[in-house]
Amino acid sequence: MQRVLYEQDGAIWFKQLHSEMKRPGVIKQDGEYTYFTSDIAYHRKKIEKRFDELIDIWGADHHGYIPRIHAVIDALGYPKEKLKVLLVQM
Repeated sequence: MQRVLYEQDGAIWFKQLHSEMKRPGVIKQDGEYTYFTSDIAYHRKKIEKRFDELIDIWGADHHGYIPRIHAVIDALGYPKEKLKVLLVQM
């Protein structure tokens, strides 16, 4: 993974790669992992298994997270175009 993690205020953060991205935390000040940490691990595992495409199915309310996960995919050295996010709503 590129150097996209940094420490500030006693926490570990994912470097903001685009101005429209919210700065996501990875490890909180108290040492607890954030939900975003599991997203990074999950997508890394998919990449390690060498899938041709990465397909996520999310609720429509999570559309704002797509740039964040694209940044993770890119940081892991995998073409972000390989990630397909399907948004669904009941």
